[in-house]
Amino acid sequence: MNTAELKSRLHQLVVETNDVTVLKQIQDYFKELTFKKTDWMDEVSDEAKRAINKGVNQLDNGEGIPNDEVDRQISELIADKK
Repeated sequence: MNTAELKSRLHQLVVETNDVTVLKQIQDYFKELTFKKTDWMDEVSDEAKRAINKGVNQLDNGEGIPNDEVDRQISELIADKK
């Protein structure tokens, strides 16, 4: 069953149902499924997680460049390209 067929079947079931309780339960369940909050970190690859953790550890150890320095360097790079 493809997506269009599944949507059509679900629509048909909803239209044929007159039980308000069932419809509200379906609505609540659908909201729960579609609006489920996930942690973005669960969505990234293991390689990306390692890179992120490495960066966090570097910052914790005082390694890294302050944001204002990064902004300055970017501004210089942009100015050089003009």
